[in-house]
Amino acid sequence: MTEAKLKRAFVTQARRRFPAAVIFRHEDIRTAGVPDLSFTWRGLTTWIEFKVGPRPKFAGVQAYTCARLAREGRCWIVVWDDGGTYVYRPRILNCDVVIDPMAGTDKPKDYALVLDLLEAERKKP
Repeated sequence: MTEAKLKRAFVTQARRRFPAAVIFRHEDIRTAGVPDLSFTWRGLTTWIEFKVGPRPKFAGVQAYTCARLAREGRCWIVVWDDGGTYVYRPRILNCDVVIDPMAGTDKPKDYALVLDLLEAERKKP
């Protein structure tokens, strides 16, 4: 399944589960480095960059922008591959971008994992 189809399916699931959420896909924006999607609900916005494959490319302005967004708010990288679904949080460390694992499952295309994390972050006191 292509990245575009996975993103479309994710957005469909997110809109069903969180009908009050404001969800925008940004991949058509001409500014380099903008994550694929923003999800705003219950006063918080999370930016999400989606990747497909066992060794997805995540570097340059895209990585730096995601790390800056994570530093000032929330930004995740969601990786889907045949071995599972993984969620990472980028950060800047000594002028380099590193990604820290947040969650993962051995279930490919696990939209519920990401949606559960979005909901859990909004339940924190």
